[in-house]
Amino acid sequence: MRRLIGLSYSPWSLKARWALDHAGVDYRWIEYTPMLGEPLLRLRLRRRRVSVPVLINTAGVFTDSYDIARHAEAQTRGPSLFPAEKLDEISRWNQLSEDVCAAGRALTTRRVASDPSALVESLPAPVPRRLRRALRPVAKAGAGFLARKYRLRGTPDADALETLALGMEALRDALHDGRAYLLGPLTYADLAMAVALQFVQPVADRFVHLGPASRRCWTQADLAAAYPDVIAWRDQIFERHWVRHWGR
Repeated sequence: MRRLIGLSYSPWSLKARWALDHAGVDYRWIEYTPMLGEPLLRLRLRRRRVSVPVLINTAGVFTDSYDIARHAEAQTRGPSLFPAEKLDEISRWNQLSEDVCAAGRALTTRRVASDPSALVESLPAPVPRRLRRALRPVAKAGAGFLARKYRLRGTPDADALETLALGMEALRDALHDGRAYLLGPLTYADLAMAVALQFVQPVADRFVHLGPASRRCWTQADLAAAYPDVIAWRDQIFERHWVRHWGR
């Protein structure tokens, strides 16, 4: 069976999982632990630089959300997320999603690193409650590891916020006439941008679980307040198309 390695709360992993589930593709979910899980993933992939999500199956190894989604598309006979006539537009929206997510990761990682409660929440789920506060330095080291790995310290907050705002404005412009989807029918562009908005205002906990402190660190309240129409659109995408049977 296909194995998908990722972080349950990561927008990149969410994009990959959503596309696989939309296509009805079976896979086994493997939760990744940042920093601690990296040596094993390097060994498994025989690569020095690794990141999640990673899809492993007999067809090969896919290490990018977009490539995983295209692989899922090739396995399904259901509604297409990649209609041929929309591929260029989907690619542009996917790049904007990547830019927004990268900017959001820089902001969020810094916030989590300076929030003791969010650090405790970021520890792996199996860590017992009685040990979580004592292991807060491990979580802080993990945040530092991510900052170094993705060179997040070189992204000023103002620049990251501007990238998020540009993404929100692009969505508002594309949806100005009240349309339900960016390109006519539902496409991967909608999923990619809906997930990217996790870094502006996370979707309801019944869709993607975040602890209260983590949710606070992920939220850009001023941006969310300035674009309520865009947030409402994202919520409708989740309501209509979220797949709830992940992780076989």
